[in-house]
Amino acid sequence: MTAKVLQNGYFWPTLFQDVRNFIVKCDRYQRTRNMSHRNEMSQRPILEIELFNVWGIDFMGPFPQSTGHIYILLVVDYVSKWVEAISYAKNDVITVNKFLKRNIFTRFGTLKALINDEISHFINHIIAKLLVTEIKKILEKVVNASRKDWAEHLDSALWAYCTLYKTPIGISSYALVFGKACHLPLELEYKALWVCKKLNFNHNATRRARLIQLNEL
Repeated sequence: MTAKVLQNGYFWPTLFQDVRNFIVKCDRYQRTRNMSHRNEMSQRPILEIELFNVWGIDFMGPFPQSTGHIYILLVVDYVSKWVEAISYAKNDVITVNKFLKRNIFTRFGTLKALINDEISHFINHIIAKLLVTEIKKILEKVVNASRKDWAEHLDSALWAYCTLYKTPIGISSYALVFGKACHLPLELEYKALWVCKKLNFNHNATRRARLIQLNEL
């Protein structure tokens, strides 16, 4: 409209100031200004499912041989992001059936859907992101230089991931699944604050005893 006013030769002394004031008060412009395709949220369909109804499954590997194993079979619950994984020597159907029966069906019940890529490893984006950015990084921190002991540290890596706070769900997978926070025996041994409150310990006496222990080191 402003361009048409200028093109028709009309005189409007406060044109630019009026346009600026209009834009500042425009609700639609304020919501969308400075937005590019990079800043726009990707539009994805919302999948309404319950806990442990839908899992993603895939193999990871091959890796350097560790205790005779070169693959990791991993499944992820789509809601809680709970992870189950075991290392194997083969990536065949028998391995998958054995894993599902022992680790999924007998513990979490019958599934409504089990999603995989059917062709190559990790086209399934949820599992790919999980492995590349989370579990793989955890394993890299604990394995030795040869990286042949990764199978021995797999359970610890899974435990670390499941007890880690996850921003998308606002809670750790452990707390979402079991309904309580995860506490380690180490916290009980060193008298963490939650232990003092839970067991009605004397905070002051515990603090003094802890300071004495630190001074003795």
